[in-house]
Amino acid sequence: MSDNSTLCPICGEGHLIEHTHDLASELEGHSYVINGLLHSLCDHCDEYITTPDQSRHNKRVIIAARDQAVAARDRAQRLTPAEILHIRKRLGLTQVQAARVFGGGPNAFGKYENGDVGPSEGMEKLLRLADKVPEAATWLLRRAGLPAPSHVPCSRENECPVLQRLFKDKCLATPELSMFRVSLKTTRHFTYNANEAANDSSAKTKLDMAAFG
Repeated sequence: MSDNSTLCPICGEGHLIEHTHDLASELEGHSYVINGLLHSLCDHCDEYITTPDQSRHNKRVIIAARDQAVAARDRAQRLTPAEILHIRKRLGLTQVQAARVFGGGPNAFGKYENGDVGPSEGMEKLLRLADKVPEAATWLLRRAGLPAPSHVPCSRENECPVLQRLFKDKCLATPELSMFRVSLKTTRHFTYNANEAANDSSAKTKLDMAAFG
C-alpha cells in the first residue's frame, strides 16, 4: 500500500511509500518470525521512516506474535514422563506426596509418569518452578507440611561473599559451615557484614576469621 500524499519529513521533497517486512526474533531459545510489520521509504532520499500509525500497528503485531511464540514454545517443551519423574525424585517426594504438594489427586503422578495423561499447563509451570527455583520448592513443600530436601541449595549462597570465603577455607570444620548455611537459608534479609561479624559475640572466632580474613 502506498500513500503518495505524504511528504517525507526528512527531505521535504519525496513521498513516503509504505512497505511491509518481517523480523526474526527469539524467546528463551525459541525462534519465531514477526510478520506484517510496516514501514515507509521516501522515493526521493530513500530514508526509512516509521509513522506513528505504523508504530501502533507494529506494536500490536509484535504482541500478537510474541503471544503465539509463547504458546508454541510451551507446546514444544511439554514435560515428558521421565522429566516429571526426575523432578519428583530430585525433590525427594513419593507420588502421593507430590500430589499433596502440587495437586491433581493422589493418583495424578502415577498417570503423569506412566504417560497415561499429561499435566495441565498450570501444573507444568509449578513443576518447572520447583525444579528451577530452590526457594520456591522449599516454600511449596513446607506449605504442604513436608520438610524441604537438604540437597536443594539456596541461591543466595552463590551471591554471598562470606560463604564463598568459607568454602575456600580448608581448615573450617564442616559442622560450622553447615550451621552457617542453615542460618543463611532461614534469614529473610541476609545483610551480615564485616562490622556486624566483628561485634557478634555469638559467632565463633574461627568462623569470623575464616570469613573476613
